[in-house]
Amino acid sequence: MSGGNPTLTFEMRCAMEKVQIEKIKNIIVPIIQANDSYLYKLEYVFENESWILRVLVEKNNGNTDLDTCVGISEEISNKLDELDFLREEYILEVSSPGAERPLETKEQFQKAINKQVLVVLKSEQDSYKQVVGKLVEIKEDSFIIEMKIKTRAKKLEIDFSNVEKSMTTVKI
Repeated sequence: MSGGNPTLTFEMRCAMEKVQIEKIKNIIVPIIQANDSYLYKLEYVFENESWILRVLVEKNNGNTDLDTCVGISEEISNKLDELDFLREEYILEVSSPGAERPLETKEQFQKAINKQVLVVLKSEQDSYKQVVGKLVEIKEDSFIIEMKIKTRAKKLEIDFSNVEKSMTTVKI
């Protein structure tokens, strides 16, 4: 056996990435908040042979515009350059999560109250594998969607643990 650094296991790399994300989050959240916005999602991923720091932000009033994204991007870029703790070269992407955005945390569900959502279920519930409707209530371990079935409204309570995928949708 030769000396040197042992190869990192997948679990070790994941743990290191999680620590890196938390450090980045601690640096950028105050910048985002100072711009009357909040952090929707943060990713630090390796795609197409490049590291990408993807920052999704939303204005507190819900109206995120290009100027907001550009301003936050410049401030984050300057701060990260100043601190210089990311070893790899990376691409910084700052954007809005968009009109049709994934719902992955309870906080994201809370901010989507009264919006139309699509939910794909892990297991069928009341003969539904997929549900589209208005998100009307969030509970501790579940949420309620109001669907239109022909001319009647029907409410369905779904456990967070039964959600495979969820996102806001644009009502046409």
